[in-house]
Amino acid sequence: MGALGFRHPLRDLDLVRRYFYNNCFKNGILPIRVSQDDLDKLFDDAERGANATLSIDLANQEIRGPDGGTVKFEIDPFRKHC
Repeated sequence: MGALGFRHPLRDLDLVRRYFYNNCFKNGILPIRVSQDDLDKLFDDAERGANATLSIDLANQEIRGPDGGTVKFEIDPFRKHC
């Protein structure tokens, strides 16, 4: 808490992000963090319409786009198997 008895909003936002991220795993959702450049690339792929299929390869920790390009992501090894 701050001197005036309230928390800084950015601290609360960070807490919400961590809670959401951790809660996703508990509910069978795979939250993937990627860079802004990689996210832009994925959105460009998605704009191709019905042929814009993305595949998630958890074992190799990569996302494959319709053009065969890949985006790597990191995930805690423990969370891969739980």
